[in-house]
Order: sequence, then structure tokens, then C-alpha cells
Amino acid sequence: MSALPGWLRAAAFAIAFAVVPAFAQTPQSQGSDARIVVTGEGRVSVAPDYAAISAGVVSRAKTAGEAADANAKSMAAVISALTDAGVARNDIQTAQ
Repeated sequence: MSALPGWLRAAAFAIAFAVVPAFAQTPQSQGSDARIVVTGEGRVSVAPDYAAISAGVVSRAKTAGEAADANAKSMAAVISALTDAGVARNDIQTAQ
């Protein structure tokens, strides 16, 4: 076998020893004790890339202008809390 390339000798060696134990094993009984038990655990952690949140503020005042100003201040506080929590300002949109 010395005339064979090294990789071919290694492959022949691995095949020879992989086959031999198969012949040496005794057959197992197929009774009620035959079973396969598999146990596993997995976890994946990733940063979320999208979230849709619907929120609103309501203010009551003597005039519509005063209520609109109060709403603007309240929504500014909501946006500030989101940015303090790590949400980029570009990722926050408001409507109405």
C-alpha cells in the first residue's frame, strides 16, 4: 500500500476499521426494551428588526389649540421614552 497516495491510504484504513466493528456486534433483541431517547435544547437570541406599536394621547382643554399643544407635549414624552429605551428616532413615525 505504500505506493498509494496518503489520502487514499487513510481512506482505506478508515473504511477497514469502520466495517470491522459492524461484524463483531451481536444482534439486539427487538423486545419491548428497544427504544431511542433523544434530548436536546436550543436557544436563539436576536435583536428585533421590526415592531409596530399603536399608541395615542388624549388631552382635554378649554380650546382646541390648548388640547393640541398638550397632545404634542405628551407625544414628545412618549417619543423621548422610546429613544431612551434605544429606539432610533428615524425608526419612529407619527401620524394624525
